[in-house]
Amino acid sequence: MLQTIYLDTLICVNIFIDYLILKVTQKTLHINTTETRIISGAIVGGASVLIVFIPIYNCIFSYVFKFISSAIIIITSFGYSTFKKLIIRTLTYFGISMVIFALVILIELVINPIGVVIYNDTLYFDISPALLIICTLITYLILSIYRKINSKHTISRTIRSVTIYIKKDKKITFESAVDTGCNLKEPFSGLPVIVVEKEILNYEITEDNNMRVIPVNTLIGSDIIMGFRPEKVYIDNTELKKGCYIGISENKLKGEVKSLMSVELSEAVL
Repeated sequence: MLQTIYLDTLICVNIFIDYLILKVTQKTLHINTTETRIISGAIVGGASVLIVFIPIYNCIFSYVFKFISSAIIIITSFGYSTFKKLIIRTLTYFGISMVIFALVILIELVINPIGVVIYNDTLYFDISPALLIICTLITYLILSIYRKINSKHTISRTIRSVTIYIKKDKKITFESAVDTGCNLKEPFSGLPVIVVEKEILNYEITEDNNMRVIPVNTLIGSDIIMGFRPEKVYIDNTELKKGCYIGISENKLKGEVKSLMSVELSEAVL
C-alpha cells in the first residue's frame, strides 16, 4: 500500500526528534551551550531529511551523509573547539540516533503501529500538526517535572569560566562545572576548593605554590589530593574576593568537564 508523505510533517517531526537527541547529547557530555543553538541544530537536522528524496540514495550514501550531517548539526548546536571533541560529540549524537531508530524498528515489528513509516532510513509519523504540537508540549512538561524532581539529587552542570593567576605574569583559564556534590574545603582555612584535572595546569607545579594536602571523601572511601591557593581567581570575569584553593586531580573527571566547583563558589560571584 502506498503511503503519502507530507513534507511539512516530515520536517517538523524530525526537528522535534533531533531536538530531543541534542538535549540528551548535551546532558550526557555536559556541554555548555544555549537553547537557541540547540534549536538551530534541530532545524538543520530537520531540513537534512530532504536528502531522502535524492534518486541516488542508497545504504552507504545514507550513513556517510548522516555522519557528515551529524557533525554539522553538532557544530551548529555546540560550536567547534577541538577535532577530538567534535568526533566524540558526533559519535554520541549518531549513537543515540541509531538507538532511537532501532527502538522504532522494534516497535514497528512487534506492534506495527498505524502511522509509523520508515522511508530510506528516515522516520515518518503520519500525524496531524495539532497532535504533534500537543505531544511536544506534553513531552516538555514531563521533562520539566523530571528536572525539578531530580534537581536535588543530580549534578547541576552549569558551566563557569574560571581564570586563576598563579604569578603576576601567569594565568590559566578553563571551564568548570557547578557540581552539587563537590563541597571540598581546605581544612585549615575553610576555603572552598575547585577540583581541576592536572593536565589543565600546563605549567610545572613547584614548592613555591605552597602546596597543601586536601582530604577527599567519596562513596568508595577516603583519599587526598594536593592543592594550592592562586593569587587571584575570577569566575565569569568577576573576582572571587575571598579566594579559594585549586585541588589537583590525578584522575579524569566524568564527561567533557575537566573541573568541578561547588554551588557555594558559583553563587559567590552572582
